[in-house]
Amino acid sequence: LRALGRIYAASGQHHELVLMHEEELKALEAANADPTALATVLFRIGGLYERDLDDAAQAIHAYERVIERMPGHLPALQALGRLYAQTRRFRDLVAVNAQEIEASTDARTRIALLSRNAELLSEELHDPHGAVECHKQVLELDPENAISIQALGRAYHARGMWNELYALYQSEVEHARAATARGDAYFRMGQ
Repeated sequence: LRALGRIYAASGQHHELVLMHEEELKALEAANADPTALATVLFRIGGLYERDLDDAAQAIHAYERVIERMPGHLPALQALGRLYAQTRRFRDLVAVNAQEIEASTDARTRIALLSRNAELLSEELHDPHGAVECHKQVLELDPENAISIQALGRAYHARGMWNELYALYQSEVEHARAATARGDAYFRMGQ
């Protein structure tokens, strides 16, 4: 089967290669193979659809099947994120980013994904409450994150949420390293 796969790949017979992998998948399912083996084959199928066949819908379907079998499968989540952005499926993109946030242990990655979700929720999905929640989560990870501080400040000011705005500025003062940043926060608190 592997030799046939190499022949199909070398000769550019990508549809046949997908069909071969689908047959491999059926055999694995019939043998009650472990989810990792199934996910590996499905991920290959998704890659063929995405890279070689330029079929975003089928690639998405394959990657979603990976996630069904192995929630938190980082390469599939990243591929879905890429394809959801490309196809402008923003609600799905926010959801897959949330799954990637849960799967990630790297604070910088989590901050970047939360910031991206805040932007999508605010700009594309017109969900300011969801965007505020994402910015709050960013500040839990990075209390000095200027973008989230500014976004929350604007949101609280626009809604007349003065207590929340004051608390935000107090937190900014507590976490500011530079005296000028503390001074700026104090100035905003006085306005």
